[in-house]
Amino acid sequence: MALGGGFLSVFYVFHYMQVLSYSLGAYAEAATLIDANSINATSSMLAIISGSSSLRLALYLTYAMLPFALVMLAVGMLWFFAKAYSKLTGAVLLLSSAAYLLTVAVLENNITFHSTPLGLSIVCLSGVMAIIAGAQAFGLFSGAAPDTRRRAVQIGIDPEMPYTNMQILSNRLMGRLSGEVKILDMHFDVNALDNLARLTSKNTDKYTKICILSKRDRLGDKFSSAYKDFKDELLARRIEFELRVLTEDDASKQHERLLLDGSEAYKIPPLNIINRKSEHITPVKLEEASQRFNELWTRSMKYENLGIGVGYKSSESQ
Repeated sequence: MALGGGFLSVFYVFHYMQVLSYSLGAYAEAATLIDANSINATSSMLAIISGSSSLRLALYLTYAMLPFALVMLAVGMLWFFAKAYSKLTGAVLLLSSAAYLLTVAVLENNITFHSTPLGLSIVCLSGVMAIIAGAQAFGLFSGAAPDTRRRAVQIGIDPEMPYTNMQILSNRLMGRLSGEVKILDMHFDVNALDNLARLTSKNTDKYTKICILSKRDRLGDKFSSAYKDFKDELLARRIEFELRVLTEDDASKQHERLLLDGSEAYKIPPLNIINRKSEHITPVKLEEASQRFNELWTRSMKYENLGIGVGYKSSESQ
């Protein structure tokens, strides 16, 4: 709706400009002919020509409308192609579409300029569509942001752009997930925990629980301290965080790394180098990934029950 409303608003701003410019040109030409040929203009002709000042003001108003329409289009394109939803862009879209509709109301009700009923309906529809989309993103109704889910897509990672990769993964991957998020990564360590914190920082309002499945060989003292701090932070935001350790048999047979929620599933690179490894994040079948994760989850043991922490020598610390 945001993208459609943006396109319609920009189209009709230029339409307003075109019609008003032609009308002003015609009035200016009429005034020039009268003056050049010393024609005695009738009162009706003078009234028409004098109305050109109103048209000029209307044209100036369309110049003011254009930035709002362009902002509406830009937000719509950002949401549609980059899937970068946020309350801030929702607020920007709300304000821009409201200002756009207000200017339309001034043009239609106070200036000598009238659109066709169909044209006026489309103008109003474009603003209303943008307002509805902005209200959803800002959370003004339904108590949530818009459903950002679309067909799962492949995401490429450029190892020469680690910082940008994290931004893309946060918006285009973690921003799509919601509810209970599940991660299977055999080599989950303190670096993976740091990356997970960065990837989820802008999206924690969408999650209810994060579940991690991993091997135990990198879960040493350093990890234990970071794990506790991260878990406490998530609990403060009412998000459960649980880490379970795979059995040795399951760990030796598992090679793929998975990321999934209730609607989508992906094959991912190791989380500790997810922004630096030249790989693709590819969608996989949700049913198969969910079944595999749940089977491993039921056979695994809670991290807290393993006694891993101070005094434990992991392969990472060694």
